[in-house]
Amino acid sequence: MKKTFLCATAAFAAGSALFAQTFTADPGYAARSLFNSSPDGSTDGTGFVITGLGTDATGNLYYLDTGPFSNGLADTRLYKRTVADNFATAMPLFS
Repeated sequence: MKKTFLCATAAFAAGSALFAQTFTADPGYAARSLFNSSPDGSTDGTGFVITGLGTDATGNLYYLDTGPFSNGLADTRLYKRTVADNFATAMPLFS
């Protein structure tokens, strides 16, 4: 049983690597920043990482922001930014 479990685990680990994706921009690709990744835009986003991103049908942006918030400890929070204000304001949805 233990041998079967180990084989299944190894097969799962190897199989999950098959679905990994990479991004390589085409030559001439250009982009612009919509906002800094710090929740209130007061810093350049140092220490903050966007760990999840999604949109709704109207183009509003939802993202998970991970970083050293006011308590200085790493935390992850869910924010929404809207098309209506050109993504300028981060509205906290969950912390």
